Amino acid sequence: MPRDQNRGRKKRQRRGRQQPPKKKGGSQKVDAQVLPPEAVGPGADTGQGGENGAPAPGPGRSIPGEVGGEAVGPPDPVGTRPVSPPRPPSNIPRPYRLTGVTDAEIALQFSEWCRTQGGKTLGIHVISGYIGIADQEVGWQIRPGNDLVGQVSEGGIKHLLGSEGPTLVCQDTPSVIPELAALLQLPIRPLLGLVKGDIASLNQVLGRPQGHPHWTSAADAAYDAAAQQKQWAKGAPQFYDSVAVVRAKQHTMSLHENANGVPFTIIFDDLLPRVIAHFSQDPTLIAAFRDGEDIVQAITSRLPGVEGRELAVLFWAAMGCEPASWDEVLRYSGQQATTEALEEMVPAVQKAFPTLHLSYINQREDYGRERLLSTLYGNPVKYGLTPGEAIARRILWSVGEVPNVVASAFWNDPEIQVREITGQDQPFLRQHMVKGFVDGEEKEWRPVLEQVSQAVGSHMVVGAKTSVIWGT
Repeated sequence: MPRDQNRGRKKRQRRGRQQPPKKKGGSQKVDAQVLPPEAVGPGADTGQGGENGAPAPGPGRSIPGEVGGEAVGPPDPVGTRPVSPPRPPSNIPRPYRLTGVTDAEIALQFSEWCRTQGGKTLGIHVISGYIGIADQEVGWQIRPGNDLVGQVSEGGIKHLLGSEGPTLVCQDTPSVIPELAALLQLPIRPLLGLVKGDIASLNQVLGRPQGHPHWTSAADAAYDAAAQQKQWAKGAPQFYDSVAVVRAKQHTMSLHENANGVPFTIIFDDLLPRVIAHFSQDPTLIAAFRDGEDIVQAITSRLPGVEGRELAVLFWAAMGCEPASWDEVLRYSGQQATTEALEEMVPAVQKAFPTLHLSYINQREDYGRERLLSTLYGNPVKYGLTPGEAIARRILWSVGEVPNVVASAFWNDPEIQVREITGQDQPFLRQHMVKGFVDGEEKEWRPVLEQVSQAVGSHMVVGAKTSVIWGT
């Protein structure tokens, strides 16, 4: 054989040895990869809540039974992602749970844990008679009862709440604290004094979606509350701490304390158009308020043909008179109008209130540039909405803030009980009210209530028109 041909055959043989032959039919087997615990990461689910006193299970762990100290059923492979229910909607990782001890030992460990938590911020929740309590590292779930385990667990948490003074974060204070008080047979007011965070109020202030989360245990919900408070509260406005959490506690007391004393009602007139005047700086609206005109009649005199829907048209004008924005108006006002009628009305609205349209343009530019609009008390309207929707939320949220600020001012005075704020979900009402009771006489409390209710007007260019009624 010629030398060149022999060299070519050897080269093909060498190439052939480098490529293993392919199997015919079916795919090749690939070995499963077992992730190390650190590869699972903090975002992985860590299991369901456990029984009495057990902190929450961690990745790759099983809760042992009491038969010879061995786990019941095969344990999860260490380091793999556990099969568990979906995470709560907040995507906060669930707590790590201790394992390898009996129920009685868990109760003792829980009691010892309680003695080290004074001054810390803890999440707390109640589901079906179970109390969940958690810090940033571990969540516990106990069930008070007459047996030894229940007594030891209950004693630990009572000592923690009664003498150590942690601060508590609830998913929803008006539902959690009364249940907690009933299970532990403690008065509600001292427990409310420990509450520093309320996730429902935090989500509302930040404009986050209000869902209906499902937790697999009270420990999960408690840990979720603690983690959300730490993650989101840093970016929350002062309004959250000084007003929103206070109102959640006030509402809890109003549901569970007997009302007594002299009844009062603080009335705020025309909050919606006053807030619109504040943000738009429209001289026509400002002059009407300062001259003492009835704002509805003032709008009608400048816009004939809008009788019966004056505030709706004003609100729509503040949103830029865009036909698509009328759906937002309908959502809150219930007013009806065809698109054709709206288009015909635009020139008249812009002529009657020229600064309203200029204000819309300025706010639209601010929203695009800053990716944010702020309400009267600094709550953020986050980016992602149309300009009209963002301006609408700015106005409507500000309307709700005013009575809340006034009501929260009375929280630390035990002689005043705020029972109700009317019109919270009806911003187009011409009157919003704060109702309650005072322990004392009208002549003593009238100047106090008037001063507090009028102080809120200092934040608005046209002030707030308020009045106090007694005995109703």
